[in-house]
Amino acid sequence: MVLDVELLNKVMWKIANTLALVGSRSGDERNAMTASWITQLSMEPVLIGVAVDNEAITHRLITQGGSFTVNLWDASDARVFVKFSKPAVDDGATLNGRAVRAATTGAPVFDEALAWMDCAVRHRLDLGTHTLFVGEVVDAAERRRGPSRLHERHPHEVRRRQAPLTTVGRHPLVPGSRSASSPSTASSTSIRSSRSSRLQPTPLSRPRGWALAPSSRSPLA
Repeated sequence: MVLDVELLNKVMWKIANTLALVGSRSGDERNAMTASWITQLSMEPVLIGVAVDNEAITHRLITQGGSFTVNLWDASDARVFVKFSKPAVDDGATLNGRAVRAATTGAPVFDEALAWMDCAVRHRLDLGTHTLFVGEVVDAAERRRGPSRLHERHPHEVRRRQAPLTTVGRHPLVPGSRSASSPSTASSTSIRSSRSSRLQPTPLSRPRGWALAPSSRSPLA
């Protein structure tokens, strides 16, 4: 049976995903790209999966650097995702004019992000056009500043699938942990996994875009 590409694209776009910026670094080269194929894969250890286009700069940087960050953004600032659909301009302090700093793994995190996760690559799986990089969360933080809404790829509402990012017991992001730590009064909450001391770089890849049919495009982020 031959599937209609246009119909398949329409159906796949109905899968609700949160848009985020995926940060990467190899040596002195840094980048960030818009991505939506991101999900939590395990609670113990806390693993995050990111699908990255094999032709993207981000794929090479994750592969060489062995880490990546996931930066969650406010829905009121959607324009940021347009700029990061192409390779970012790095002036040393910002990426595309957005302030960044090095996380525990060295990959960049954004000061403006509502929340971010710093991940060390533990596994990678070649899935055709994209590579699935599986990273263990070794550090994370959220910016506390009143009510906000994450930017979703689709306008329709979907049920929240994960608990809010908090510092809970040994692993953040894990609901029902036995030993919950007391809430922090600081403006941001940061957590680090006990496994951060054994980071082992592993190759990663970058995303290609959301269309299923091949098309001529500019360089991928």
